[in-house]
Amino acid sequence: QLRVAGEGLPALICDAIGAERAEAAEAAVLQELSPQMARLRLSCTLPYSPGYCGMALTEQRKLFGLFGDQSAGVSLSETCLMRPLKSISGLIGVASESLVVAHGSPCDRCELHQCAMRR
Repeated sequence: QLRVAGEGLPALICDAIGAERAEAAEAAVLQELSPQMARLRLSCTLPYSPGYCGMALTEQRKLFGLFGDQSAGVSLSETCLMRPLKSISGLIGVASESLVVAHGSPCDRCELHQCAMRR
């Protein structure tokens, strides 16, 4: 709405805050899940999402197919844009620690060496 009203800077600031909050939510899920999996002698992979490092954005359709459209109050457009904006989706793998370590970080296989998200 701010962009439509010609408020470029406030819109940019709100967009940045929304992106940061979405990433913080993802980190909170991983922080909550990891100790639970550790009690079962399992480890979590880094989150991986459609649109990241070679995973096609259209993979959103498969994720939404698993849970059904609107199951979390999020809808998917024909172009794979989620509504509300700043919604996130993705995968977190769970396996034995040795398998997670052997698989490594997806960043190890990514060709975007200057990526700000590189871990």
